[in-house]
Amino acid sequence: MSNHNKINHNTLIKNILYNSVAVSAFIAVGVFTGCSKKTIDVPDNSIATVSAFVGNPTNGPLDGTGAAAYFDRPIGMAFDAAGILYVVDSENAKIRKVTPAGVVTSFTGNGTHNVTDGSPLTATFNAPYCIIVDALGNSYVSEGSHIRKITPDGVVSTFITNMGRPGNMTMDAAGNIYVSDFAYNAIYKITPAGVRSLYAGGGGTGADNGAANIATFNSPGGLAFDASGNLYVSDSGNNMIRKITPAGMVSTFAGTGKTGTSNGPGATATFNFPEGIVVDAVGNIIVADKINHLVRIISPAGIVSTLAGSGGAGSVNGSGSIATFFQPLQLAIDKQGVLYITDTTNQIRKITYKK
Repeated sequence: MSNHNKINHNTLIKNILYNSVAVSAFIAVGVFTGCSKKTIDVPDNSIATVSAFVGNPTNGPLDGTGAAAYFDRPIGMAFDAAGILYVVDSENAKIRKVTPAGVVTSFTGNGTHNVTDGSPLTATFNAPYCIIVDALGNSYVSEGSHIRKITPDGVVSTFITNMGRPGNMTMDAAGNIYVSDFAYNAIYKITPAGVRSLYAGGGGTGADNGAANIATFNSPGGLAFDASGNLYVSDSGNNMIRKITPAGMVSTFAGTGKTGTSNGPGATATFNFPEGIVVDAVGNIIVADKINHLVRIISPAGIVSTLAGSGGAGSVNGSGSIATFFQPLQLAIDKQGVLYITDTTNQIRKITYKK
């Protein structure tokens, strides 16, 4: 990203934040888009409370506690077994660590935009995107056309090369990694030994359901498993949430394919470029609905509702329909069931909600 674009990007963020206003928890909320105003239906989401965790709108690599820490486009997040949150700080070309108390430190990467393996002070990254952590404390980071591996001590090596554009990742109980490659509209499976195979898609752009080898996707994004081994996919370009069974059958779980904010049964609900996705302890699927500035929740039965967000862009904290987001990106859940979310305001926010 050029410096010119960075300035415009951060100016936009500050203008949005400084002009944000809290909206009442009405059903009808006025949202300005460009020069026009539209009214959208927003449920009273008093079950959810949004609060600040770490970061602030100022971009930078500064370590610190809470709002005193700076990020520059934080994206992927993942918890380790000890409850430490690892964050991909993309434009700072670093991986950061956050304690449960909100203390932010740099874990690995010297801040230079390059692809160099090595120790925490010599390793470099170039536009890293997603991160996952395995049972042994090793981290895996997607960037460029490859996946990097990081030991618990922060030593970086290159794990997989020659992919298209790997994005989001998740891991199954056996330690296999699943990666959405939005350049090839495919989902790949990678064993702990680094053996890669096509898991679903890869046959072109589309929204065809059926067996994984004939199903099609359009810029697949977030990935998350449920307790039964079903893999949920944020099919971002199709504005859908797809489901892949352990037997390899792909279906549309929620979303009509049209853009919108409609709640209700999955067959009639609408999204606008859904991105990050997680499954909570009771089987709810939670989605960062990026362009709608919302966090959506889908019951195991496929009923879609809005967990948090008014639909307006901003960074207002508070109860569900009062809170605002600016293009929420990725999600993570801690052992206590608290939801964490990165958005484009260089902040990580927390959402507590009733299951």
